[in-house]
Amino acid sequence: MCVPCRSRILGRENKCCCLPIGLGLMLIGITNVALFACAVLNYIRVVKRAWEPLIYIGLFIAFKRVFFHYATCKDSISTRRNYAWVMFLTTCLEGAMLFWQVSSMLANSSQFCPNNSYIPTFKMTCPGALTLIEVLNWFFLFLYFYFTAVAYEYYVRGSAMPELIKLAAVEEERKKQKA
Repeated sequence: MCVPCRSRILGRENKCCCLPIGLGLMLIGITNVALFACAVLNYIRVVKRAWEPLIYIGLFIAFKRVFFHYATCKDSISTRRNYAWVMFLTTCLEGAMLFWQVSSMLANSSQFCPNNSYIPTFKMTCPGALTLIEVLNWFFLFLYFYFTAVAYEYYVRGSAMPELIKLAAVEEERKKQKA
């Protein structure tokens, strides 16, 4: 198992899911874009029926992750730090949303499955579909905590790179000259 803390112990630092960190960041980017597309499709599906705040929050989370992932194309210590913070904060917000969603389903279970109906979209019963959705939510939450650890390691490794330190010093000098 390639967990960031354990990988350092085993001498495998600079890895993501047993891949080099560059490929791992591409995997994170692909996952971010795919979940952004899912959030947009979910928004389109739900916005016609009712106003649901979780849809807007999910769309916001997905947009922030994709935006800051592509912002790391301009490689600097600050973009790496901002990406790690965005990954951490959006993952914590996603965890809070998941807790709220599960607690509201447990409190009002009859609202979600009034007659134990069959859902043709998932080709299963309502409780089965809800269980599948919650299992996937928990999976993605843990996956994004792992991705957050990888983004943090990417920032820490970047903050020790001499070329990025020089670039940060040049940017700081430009800010002082403008002021």
